[in-house]
Amino acid sequence: MSIGFISQFRRALALGTVASWLGVAGPCAVIAVAAQVIHAAAPASKDAAAISAGLALLKGGRLVEAQQAYAAITEKYPQNGEGWHGLAVTELLLDNDAAALRAMDEMQRLVKEKNHAQVFNASIVRLAGDLPAQALSDLAAYVKAHPDVLDEPMQNLMGYAISQAEIDEDIPLAKLDAARRVYVSQDEALNATRPGMKRWGATWLSVEEADRNLKIYDQAETKIRALMDEIATLERQGVEARRVVARATAAAKANRKKSRELTEARQRSDLLQTNLRVKQTDLARVRSEQPAPPFDEAIHPIAPDDLTPLVLATGQVFLRSASDVEDSAEVPAETTAPTERPRVGVGHDRPASTRVLTAAFPISANLFLAADSMLQGATSLQIKGQQQHNSRLTIVRRDAKSGLALLRVSGNGQAYLNLAEKCVEGEVQCIGFPTDSIFDPTAEPISGKATLAGEKLTIVTERPVGAVGGPVIVKGRVIGLIVRISKSDARQVEAIPVEALRAFLGDDKPAVAGVPPDIASAVVRIGPPE
Repeated sequence: MSIGFISQFRRALALGTVASWLGVAGPCAVIAVAAQVIHAAAPASKDAAAISAGLALLKGGRLVEAQQAYAAITEKYPQNGEGWHGLAVTELLLDNDAAALRAMDEMQRLVKEKNHAQVFNASIVRLAGDLPAQALSDLAAYVKAHPDVLDEPMQNLMGYAISQAEIDEDIPLAKLDAARRVYVSQDEALNATRPGMKRWGATWLSVEEADRNLKIYDQAETKIRALMDEIATLERQGVEARRVVARATAAAKANRKKSRELTEARQRSDLLQTNLRVKQTDLARVRSEQPAPPFDEAIHPIAPDDLTPLVLATGQVFLRSASDVEDSAEVPAETTAPTERPRVGVGHDRPASTRVLTAAFPISANLFLAADSMLQGATSLQIKGQQQHNSRLTIVRRDAKSGLALLRVSGNGQAYLNLAEKCVEGEVQCIGFPTDSIFDPTAEPISGKATLAGEKLTIVTERPVGAVGGPVIVKGRVIGLIVRISKSDARQVEAIPVEALRAFLGDDKPAVAGVPPDIASAVVRIGPPE
């Protein structure tokens, strides 16, 4: 049974009674209050200062020092589960999977009621250690215990765990199906936050496209289940046929002559083996053609004190491994696929920068352009970062077909970028957030080479841009807006050409050219209001 195959288990998220009980209005308020109740931090203890010091080192990217600090904490305070949690995360980021697993086992033993970050990170450590069943068990139990708290990053992780657990034949089908029911229920609740859109794996599609994929997926799943049943029957028959051959062979040796019974037994055994190979080939073909829901294989841990679930994944900040931050300019264009299950959250078998922020840039005195796909179900937004003083943004309009969104900031008078008359190919600069920073990343220009094919602008950059929604610049003017970053190579991006930007803006285009600001400083990070 597939993730999309069990529609009979889908249910609507029942928020009406909870809203009445809490005395608040609407799903968002319920989610916010529930998050505060469920994910409250543990009380301070005598070793809290040491934990804070280790956390500061970890967030600052000083991984070796953080590892030493957490190791000292666990030695001095062996009953401190959060110390073991921090040590496990640090070991994971240092590519020490075995040590991370041992530390996380201690955390699991000591902490009975695990918080958001502990469940999230423990599951990543389990997946990195090739233990999808344990990861899935923890995730399903946590999500089932908090059905009214929507958390898309946790849901994505659970979906990935299910996809890996499906490969493991040792996991009982009943356990896998129970986890799928929890997953499908939460997916339906997340879908309700974005009318007209639907999750397909970790991506958002139109309802029509998602349903089309689901129909093809379910049809393939029906064939897969039928072929698996046929294969199981042929394997049982093959075992019995080989026993008959063995008995007939023994009888023929005893009689010292070849018997008709032996000939027929061998023919039947050979025929069963041939049919088995045909069905196995058919199964491999159908599986390869099945449009599996996509889940990002490069999943990173979050900070141990990140206790707030995200209704939508936009703006999620992940910790980075040592191999990710050494030199992003040296990342190879192609990565080597692992021989077995992909490693999760660590190592060199994925692009160096998979963290993607949401960016926007000003195109008039009070308007910003952004990529619609990154706004998810948000109704209001906020400019992030100290320099912008957390200015609020309202959504003027958005268009899923063009992939663009127009935002308005309160007040007037901001400097803004000018649009080029037409899109061009060749050398360009993409403005993004390529450098990881836990607290306040700043925009930077990244050089690249652009190719224009019809209404699609493709750019290969010198290093990952780290954000969707930033501008593509030639001679100080905007020729496009970045809307997609390749999952297989973070240096390949897709942008919407300036002609489409002008068509989307219509009468909202500024009447006069602006005084160009420093381009990098004009590009901002945006996210849900705090």
